[in-house]
Amino acid sequence: HWELARGLAQLFSTQLEIADLEQQASLLADAEIRALHAQINPHFLFNALNTISSFIRTKPETARRLIVN
Repeated sequence: HWELARGLAQLFSTQLEIADLEQQASLLADAEIRALHAQINPHFLFNALNTISSFIRTKPETARRLIVN
């Protein structure tokens, strides 16, 4: 009986460890996404969009390339 109990305890322990590691990975991914969002500077975005909009009329192919890049 003790061997069965130890085996079940080990199985449960392993399952809890796996769940903990999955949760840590999820938290890390969320933190990385938040860090990337924080790096987006609204002023840079405004300038990029303004530049693209100015090319739309005069050089539409350049505007397309800027949007793709």
